[in-house]
Amino acid sequence: MKYSVIWKKRTSFIQFPLMSFKPSPNIWRGAILWTHDKVNFAIENILSQLNFTYSSLLFQLPPKQKEVLIAICKEGRAQEITSSKFLKTYKLTASSVQGAIKGLLDKDFVTNELGVYSVYDKFFEIWLRKQMG
Repeated sequence: MKYSVIWKKRTSFIQFPLMSFKPSPNIWRGAILWTHDKVNFAIENILSQLNFTYSSLLFQLPPKQKEVLIAICKEGRAQEITSSKFLKTYKLTASSVQGAIKGLLDKDFVTNELGVYSVYDKFFEIWLRKQMG
């Protein structure tokens, strides 16, 4: 399951799949609040621990799957991946995208929700973006 925390000023909202709620102020008494610096430090720590794993996964992908994965990562949320605009932008062919996306979906590298493709593992997506510079 995917969870995300959204911070707005002094009020915290926790967003879960299909629901959202604002916790009572008493729930935070004695809790450790995470600053952006702490969150960034934690993410960097996770990425450094997974660096070898992610490098190995990327190395093992066939070239066309790697190209399509990187294109989807650059888009963030890619739609119409066989459109001429997408194909021209990333110098791909429709047949190679169709074959590659099937493999990426089967291996759970990407998800497809209502025609929108995105990288499944958000840490892997962050890592990929850092590798691309």
